[in-house]
Amino acid sequence: MIFVLRLLPFLFLLLWPLRGVAQEWSRICWNDEPAWQSECRGWKAVVSVARGRLVFWGRSGGENILYVSRKAEPLNTSDPNPPSWGGHRVWLGPQSLWNSGWPPPRSWEYAPAQKVGVGEGKLSLGVAATGVFPGWIRSYVWKEGALQNSVEWDGASRALYAFQVFALRPEVCARVNAPVSAQLPKGMALLPIWERPGVRRQFDLPLACVTRKGDVVIVNVTKQRQRIGVPAVDIDCLSPWGNFSVRRLAEGEGIPAEDGLETQIYAGDANSFFLEVEQLSLLMKSRHGPARFTVVLRPD
Repeated sequence: MIFVLRLLPFLFLLLWPLRGVAQEWSRICWNDEPAWQSECRGWKAVVSVARGRLVFWGRSGGENILYVSRKAEPLNTSDPNPPSWGGHRVWLGPQSLWNSGWPPPRSWEYAPAQKVGVGEGKLSLGVAATGVFPGWIRSYVWKEGALQNSVEWDGASRALYAFQVFALRPEVCARVNAPVSAQLPKGMALLPIWERPGVRRQFDLPLACVTRKGDVVIVNVTKQRQRIGVPAVDIDCLSPWGNFSVRRLAEGEGIPAEDGLETQIYAGDANSFFLEVEQLSLLMKSRHGPARFTVVLRPD
């Protein structure tokens, strides 16, 4: 008996890592929508099939940190810029290939997943080809306690890049490292809301939605709509319901997209009262093999 008691601390150390093993995805009904759910190390992810995207991110039993619309409303084709469904939005660029430059193709924004695959802890959703853009797959899987969000496309006739955009509730603030440089005398660029890329606006600090502390820039929703861009960097998201980072993983060969401002943050106004944090991939070719871009949500 004494021998067994002495072994308990060692057994605890051996078994502790197993508590973080990701659960398989399970079918649920979320907000009256068919969905899949998985939990890992006290955090939960929910992916709606009706919206074809991640719609819940937060602590298990806690509040949703993502901003999402109440319902996946049927698309009003007469509205030139329908309200966002929120959650994890994914687009392919350049934006100049979109019809009129904005909004993104509606089949990306307002359509259910075309195909759903589940296996070995990974949930995959298919997105149909549209216009000059090929079909693509987004996937979700837990790795080492963090949720990996991947986009993969193949067979495009030209180089493309991916946007991964996470819409967050207005109580969330975003923090990035943005030191000043010769190329960015203010450490960041102020970008037009709808135009991409290569257009920068002149501005003076402070901005209502931006606070600078040394090399760190903090962005809050203040009802003044702005979008800033910085060179590729992790984004720290601070919320009343838990903190996490939005990190990019190493990717294949390519060239910087959008003038090298591959990390962007959008602060909405009264008509779009949410925060969006964006990571952009390199401009990559996929003619001879798939291009892939992964962004990781890592809880603190």
